[in-house]
Amino acid sequence: MRNSEAHAGTSLVEVLAVMTLTGLLLTLVVGVCRAQLRLARATAERAVRSDAVRTAGVVLAGEARRMTRADVRALSDDSIAVRAFRGTGIPCGASAGGIVVRYAGDRLPDPAKDSVLVIGTTLTSALLLLDSRPATASCPALAGENVLQWRLNGSAPAASVILVFESGSYHLSDRALRYRIGTAGRQPLTGEVLYDAGSRFTSIDDQALRFDIAVDEFRTAAHTAYFATRGPPP
Repeated sequence: MRNSEAHAGTSLVEVLAVMTLTGLLLTLVVGVCRAQLRLARATAERAVRSDAVRTAGVVLAGEARRMTRADVRALSDDSIAVRAFRGTGIPCGASAGGIVVRYAGDRLPDPAKDSVLVIGTTLTSALLLLDSRPATASCPALAGENVLQWRLNGSAPAASVILVFESGSYHLSDRALRYRIGTAGRQPLTGEVLYDAGSRFTSIDDQALRFDIAVDEFRTAAHTAYFATRGPPP
């Protein structure tokens, strides 16, 4: 009888010991999982911030490479209004009431929101794009070009280059780089992870636009976006 009681007591101690060890192991495992989760979350957040900084720099630098200082219409600490160029047309013929062009660009022209900048040998002028449609006339188009018939509210010399642009503005606000066409809403181009107080357009001259992109009060990346050098067509 005493042996049975001693065995029962020993078994109870063993069970308690096992339960204690199991609890400690579970606590350790949960702690490790939480630490890994925090590390994964921190890594993901850093990646999102880095991607936002990189995207903002690439987008603004890409726009600057296709425009000159004259294409910047307004600049403030948190916004810049520009002629954002979307493609290039080369006149290659005439049509009733318009011209035929070889066109290549980011997208097809949209008369609802696009205008054109005509760069001639002696004059540069901005005109409205009244209509754009596939041309029935034939032109020796290169790979990647579309042959289009345009109607403008003015004339474009045969020896000219015609740049298609939309009036837009970029904003460093509400923790993201945002783009706005005309009076439409501001659409975010990056994640909403930027630090507003440190993200700003800092200066502009004939050569470049300069701006800072920050992810917090201690980490700010300074960028320089160089403008194109635009002259008359050859």
